[in-house]
Amino acid sequence: MTSELNIWQALTLIVVMGSLYFGVLFYFSGCKKKRSVERGAAAMTSDAASKMSWWQKEIQELMLRLKPAASALVLWSRFTLDEQDRLGGDFEKAYRKYGTVGMYQKVRKGSIAEATLHAAWWINLLSTVTRDQLLRKLKEENQGRTL
Repeated sequence: MTSELNIWQALTLIVVMGSLYFGVLFYFSGCKKKRSVERGAAAMTSDAASKMSWWQKEIQELMLRLKPAASALVLWSRFTLDEQDRLGGDFEKAYRKYGTVGMYQKVRKGSIAEATLHAAWWINLLSTVTRDQLLRKLKEENQGRTL
């Protein structure tokens, strides 16, 4: 139990320090390339947000919570070496190119919304019950569009 606690403390420290490092790096690099996930989450107007259902708002909130480098770093640490290689093998380049949700989507396939739910669950931002409930709602919405 003590060794697990120390491992988690070390991982937390790595994530915090990595987040600070990449936050400063991206701020000063003037990275203006927008990802579709960022545009979708940041471009929400109050009118559009008020017309969204509860589960759509939840997915949008998760997209914003997954956006920081700290979330991406935790996700990266959970990928296998083969999955990291498919993203180019370099965390910083993969994060710049794909973002957190995009990295998950590239490795595991699926829509942006599905990748958001699975990535959030993978890094413990979402419970299994809530993830499954949101996936059901998403599936119902997609079936309604195809009919």
